[in-house]
Amino acid sequence: AALFYLRRVHRFDFQSGSQFASPAELTAATGELCVAALPIAEEVKGDPLAIAAARCAAHVSYLESLTAADEATAADVNAAADKFYADNCVREDQGKFRCPLSGKLF
Repeated sequence: AALFYLRRVHRFDFQSGSQFASPAELTAATGELCVAALPIAEEVKGDPLAIAAARCAAHVSYLESLTAADEATAADVNAAADKFYADNCVREDQGKFRCPLSGKLF
């Protein structure tokens, strides 16, 4: 989980030891399916294709949970922004609003 955190939040690739400026740059350089190189206990024995499939399934599950967390966070941020606008914008006229905090018209 810590390696996924470093990859997702800090755009750090543990295999190359590199940090990237953006998620797109990281994905372009290393690919999205970085789980294939993670060491696991079953690596010594077993079918390599089954091991790769299990690793890929774990990665897809991880990405789905991150997507759900991103969507929940986005919904919370949008709700907070909507509440702020509702609390701090007074409609003066069609297309004109006043901020009671600063008194500015926009």
